Amino acid sequence: GIIQPQGNLTTCGFGYIPVRVAIYNAGTTTLSNFTVTAILSLAGVTVDSLVTNYYGSLASFTKDTVLVGYVSPTVPSLPTTPYSLTTYGRVVGDITYYDDTTRTTFTVSSLPSTPIVHSDTVCYGYQAHIAVDSPIGFTNYWYPNTSPGTPNIFKGNSITFPALTHDTTFYVASVSNGTLLTPLSPISTVTSGSVALAGGVMFNVNPAALTSITIDSFAAKFSTGGMQQVLVYYKNGSYSGYETNPLAWTYVGSAMVNATAGLVSTFSIGIPFKLGSGGNYAIYLAYNALTTPSNGVFANTDVTISTGSGMTGLFSGLPSAMRFNGQLYYHKGDSCQSALVPIHAIVGQAPVVNIGNDTTFCYNMPLTLNAGNTPGATYLWSTGDVTPSITITSIPGGGPMHYTVQVSKTCMSSASINVSETGAPTCDGIGYVQHGGNCTFNAVNPQYVFAYLWIFGDGSTSILQNPVHNFAFGTWNVQLVMYNSCGNDTILTTISATTGINDIEGGNKINLYPNPATNTITLDGVGDTHFKDIIIINSIGVVVFKETTDDMQKHNINISAFPSGYYIMRVNTEEGISNLPFEVIK
Repeated sequence: GIIQPQGNLTTCGFGYIPVRVAIYNAGTTTLSNFTVTAILSLAGVTVDSLVTNYYGSLASFTKDTVLVGYVSPTVPSLPTTPYSLTTYGRVVGDITYYDDTTRTTFTVSSLPSTPIVHSDTVCYGYQAHIAVDSPIGFTNYWYPNTSPGTPNIFKGNSITFPALTHDTTFYVASVSNGTLLTPLSPISTVTSGSVALAGGVMFNVNPAALTSITIDSFAAKFSTGGMQQVLVYYKNGSYSGYETNPLAWTYVGSAMVNATAGLVSTFSIGIPFKLGSGGNYAIYLAYNALTTPSNGVFANTDVTISTGSGMTGLFSGLPSAMRFNGQLYYHKGDSCQSALVPIHAIVGQAPVVNIGNDTTFCYNMPLTLNAGNTPGATYLWSTGDVTPSITITSIPGGGPMHYTVQVSKTCMSSASINVSETGAPTCDGIGYVQHGGNCTFNAVNPQYVFAYLWIFGDGSTSILQNPVHNFAFGTWNVQLVMYNSCGNDTILTTISATTGINDIEGGNKINLYPNPATNTITLDGVGDTHFKDIIIINSIGVVVFKETTDDMQKHNINISAFPSGYYIMRVNTEEGISNLPFEVIK
């Protein structure tokens, strides 16, 4: 017989419909390696055909279920026109296969359009809202997965997560008349079974006059524990009078159940089957049943269950009045369900932002801060700019100045940096303290200088900040080259080394005291040494005092106005020039 699609009922089109048939070996020889064919036609015209090979072994007087394949019937121009499905098995050498043929008819209704879903992506712990759009008159059903027979967990248009902590996916389908019910509202019989029957139970199922139902799964009370098989059969009409006639029944499928003795276990055969409104059907569950003596009727507004007949073996034994102990899970309605569409609530990742470490840039080389280029992100800098990058051309006072950027795409990330500006290396001049040909140099008030190079003009150089150099007698051009990342600058000065014959040796013909001095310093010639001209030079080579004397041998000089620092007193005598260094301390 044909299990799917079910005969004389309406099925949903624009989808793949499985063609399942029950095969039965009525002969005395085991059959194997034969074909099963299915032909789908509309108004006498073949629209699809399927062939599959049965490679199993079908023993005498046994049944099996074969999935021949899938057909995809569309809604005909005249929707009430039925499709015809013919199936038959063909064993090699069997030329009269027409007597192995089964036929059924069914009509096809269109599927609703798939719903339009709106997923959401938010930061960890934030509220997420996912929603579905569908036309008026449609109901949306939400499922945790796409497995056949899975009950829906929600009916409606939206779900809100107050604080989303992990990615979540549902699958949504639309139903046109909104009559699809959750299988979590089953019809139940009793659960007080006390009689064990190895052949299971039969019972009648009658959908209400205006209600068709689709059975999704069952729950039953088992007399034995452990992993075991349940066989499911059904037929049009009552079971009464057909308890031991297997040819009157259609095999639907089976399920493996890890049961606990004396307790109810739920199982699904994975093949929902439909019972038309107002019809009378019988179901046979062949399992190790725990039943209750006597018959009973159990009903709700959708369906009535009339129990039942207990069997000691498969279609065998003396039938006895027994109640099925368990539940029947179903959904109702003739409306077709649309294809499932995934909808997601996603925990988003914050954008990665890196604008570097604290830095310094040159006055003549603008600095660009780049926060990346995340597609779809928005940017906000502490400067008010809304671009992925900004360019800094100057900083008041050289800085440092603090910059911050916020990058938002679902979640927000931020980064900050301190930036300083540096100018060209410079100083106010070259300072030195000279004693004869020996000079100690320094850069006066250096700014932005990272490195020094002193070129003394006599072939010698130094990279010290305050070098000491001994010159030979003569005049020398001294260069100071200052460096930083922005460039370099050079300044010059001239040094006259007086250690030759015109220099009083080391200045030992003149005494200068006190040294260091604060307010007054005294020159005192030794022996017959007299002096005439006196010049005082500061550390940057500027003359700060000049006096012509009248051939004096001792002289006091007021230095109270001199700032602290190093000075050179150049004294002209009849015997030559003496350079006397001294220090002023305040």
